[in-house]
Amino acid sequence: MSTDSALALGVFSVMSRHPPGRIRTFLLTLFVVDDLVALFVIATFYSHDIRPLPPAFAAAAFAAILVGRVLLPHRRGLVLARGATMRAALMGSGVDPVVAGLAIGLVTSAYAPIRTDLERATGLVRLFREHPSPRRARSATAGLVSTLSEAGWR
Repeated sequence: MSTDSALALGVFSVMSRHPPGRIRTFLLTLFVVDDLVALFVIATFYSHDIRPLPPAFAAAAFAAILVGRVLLPHRRGLVLARGATMRAALMGSGVDPVVAGLAIGLVTSAYAPIRTDLERATGLVRLFREHPSPRRARSATAGLVSTLSEAGWR
């Protein structure tokens, strides 16, 4: 199902650098609905002998990911650990574990950095370059990381 999304994005990127806002909104809605349908299909038809306790752990791990995004932003390790917990719980439940990746992908945000944030981060890096210290290094790193969306983490 996701190959349709990649194909549509590829066609629009070749045809135009800036597609109209309505087309982008339609495609985004289509991709989200497509992923929700995929979640439903996989969870319903590709799962067997579902045990009730492990999906509850998976739901708790997913809720912890959502809460952690608000309370502790830019903590990759926590997101990875909770995602692994979610996947392991789904593997033990009888639900196909690919559901974990789809669900986490649906709630992962992607956005372009805001210019004022980039300018602030650049100032922090410049200050560190001029007067290096561990405190300024941490400050510059935190400033740069805060400009990236979760989809930009590697």
